[in-house]
Amino acid sequence: MKLGIWLIAYSPYFLVLVAAIYGLKRWRRNSQAVTPTPPAENN
Repeated sequence: MKLGIWLIAYSPYFLVLVAAIYGLKRWRRNSQAVTPTPPAENN
């Protein structure tokens, strides 16, 4: 019973964490592939 309450209480945090890691990896891979040239703000 405690495990069920724990999962219900903390599963949204794990979902957000997994989504953030997945989105960050995907965004970094896409940004590197799409923009091989450095951004203008680094000049």
